[in-house]
Amino acid sequence: MMANNKKINKKGRSQSTEQLYSEDDTAQVLFEQQRSTIRPEDEDQILKEIPAKTRALADKVTISRLSIRRLIIEIQLLSEMVRNRKFSLQWKSKAIVLAGLAYFLLPTDAIPDFIPFVGYIDDGAVIAAVLRMLAHEIERYVDFKQNL
Repeated sequence: MMANNKKINKKGRSQSTEQLYSEDDTAQVLFEQQRSTIRPEDEDQILKEIPAKTRALADKVTISRLSIRRLIIEIQLLSEMVRNRKFSLQWKSKAIVLAGLAYFLLPTDAIPDFIPFVGYIDDGAVIAAVLRMLAHEIERYVDFKQNL
């Protein structure tokens, strides 16, 4: 008789063992690991390193790599939102952004960045998780910029 390989996930749904962790779950775990290490004093260093990393990535990208270009744009927006001292952002939201940006800066994360293009899949998933978590704040920031 075959053993039942079904498990109940944290959302209470039954899934086969192979499907237990989706990309969103993995991104959330990676993000939470990084978020737990972020301190207010890390902000300046993270924001200082983002432009160089996004430029380096942009230099590797060809026109056909639109998803990587979008990743760069989203990272720049998040970085700008945290950096803008005229925009009011609670520490909790700022810490979420900084954790995502810090994960992006790690060259040897879940999928090392030195693997061309594939190395940024996990970074994209983590940044997408940040964008989902802070959708309201990002919308508020875009409105703020338009009203300047």
